[in-house]
Amino acid sequence: MVKIFSVILVILLLIFCYASYIEPNRLIIKDISITMEAPIENIAFFTDTHFGNNYSQDKAEEIVNKINEIDAPIVIFGGDLIDDYARDKNLLDLEALSHTLSEIKAKYKIAVWGNHDYGGEASKHYEKIMQDAGFIILKEESLTIEELKINIVGFDDLQLGTSLNKNFEAKEDYFNIYVSHEPDLFTNIDLKDVDLCLSGHSHGGQISLPFVGSLIKNKGARKYIKGVYNIGATKLFVSSGIGTTILRMRLLNVPEIVNIKFEGE
Repeated sequence: MVKIFSVILVILLLIFCYASYIEPNRLIIKDISITMEAPIENIAFFTDTHFGNNYSQDKAEEIVNKINEIDAPIVIFGGDLIDDYARDKNLLDLEALSHTLSEIKAKYKIAVWGNHDYGGEASKHYEKIMQDAGFIILKEESLTIEELKINIVGFDDLQLGTSLNKNFEAKEDYFNIYVSHEPDLFTNIDLKDVDLCLSGHSHGGQISLPFVGSLIKNKGARKYIKGVYNIGATKLFVSSGIGTTILRMRLLNVPEIVNIKFEGE
């Protein structure tokens, strides 16, 4: 009995060490194939970097390099750039962060606001960081890329944003992409003729267990947690993101940059 208890204790200790020190420091490119007709071959999507005490800004260069490996014409950021600016400002160099993100080579770089981009005094800095890096921030507005026949709508943050749940009409004869930091916003949005929705916020539950699933269900990501969902004819993809918040742990939610590849029907 003592031997069995000791083995269990060792296994739990190994899992704790992996979740605390190994998985949060990994970074993969996750290929997601979606069956639908699209005017481009792929899109790169990354979200929830939470730079600061839990996730060093030094990792930004690795993120940029992996995004550039994907070689997508459009890169979309799903929000939560900095974890807690008020707490971590002495650890951050905002000008250097903008410079690093500016090295993403995609022709079109789009971003939306997340709740951490508002909180902790980050709202004073987020827009400038991203704009200096060459990103267009969509806040309850759309961007039409005529040469690609793509229409992208970016929603404000569901929790801390100022103009929520605004309905847009998808643009006829265009490939329509909706982006919201929190995926549960799409339960209240008209998705008629929308092709693809992208979200983060959930961290995939951050801690997941086999046969149990995600242990942490954030407000705004309780219905849709990670992976691909069908909402009528619309595809929703929820990324597990990159960084962590509150707990500096990840288990079965490896930090990811997503290469969304379209395969014709």
